[in-house]
Amino acid sequence: MPLMKVMGNKMKHLISAIALSAGLASGAQAAVVNGSFEDPGTVTGNWATYNAGSNALTGWTINSGSIDLINAFWQHSDGNYSINLDGRSPGTISQMLTGLSVGRNYTLAFDMAANTADRNQSVGLTASVGRNFQSYSFDKAGNSRGDMGWVTYTLDFTAAADSMLLSFASDSPSGPYGAALDNISVTSVPLPASGLLLLAAVGGLALRTRKST
Repeated sequence: MPLMKVMGNKMKHLISAIALSAGLASGAQAAVVNGSFEDPGTVTGNWATYNAGSNALTGWTINSGSIDLINAFWQHSDGNYSINLDGRSPGTISQMLTGLSVGRNYTLAFDMAANTADRNQSVGLTASVGRNFQSYSFDKAGNSRGDMGWVTYTLDFTAAADSMLLSFASDSPSGPYGAALDNISVTSVPLPASGLLLLAAVGGLALRTRKST
């Protein structure tokens, strides 16, 4: 095989590897199924309540208690639906994240507010990915159903496996006035500047190698 053709094939593989690394560096989203709770999207009233074991919430398992899929009752952070983590009782939901790269850093992001229909000042939830977890609280003073005051919270984690369990659990002592949840995503963390410089250096070396042949 001619040297130029061999170098050409090597160049294609090198460029593909660089493109893949650049894609990882850009912080591409990992897939969260139904992260804004738009499916099933068939609630015609203010809300629908789903109990543990229900399969109605696409992509999610309701592990305990119950949740409300909110339609017209309050302002949403994203789209036309969100959930109240406390239906008739405090609820827990989960789904298995897939397609993670072991050792890669990720950020879980979600929007949180609160059911404003009672007098309690604040509500809480615990978010977890695998063994990584954190508790969050939301102060609903001054908020209303028309202005929920949604806040974005994050949880950083390193993938220990290519699949990890994502879950949200209400920290309220009793239902039904709990945390509101919407707009959930998982994004890979971009490489630091040193990593990007390394990619650029490899790319430059590849071009010089091509020219020298």
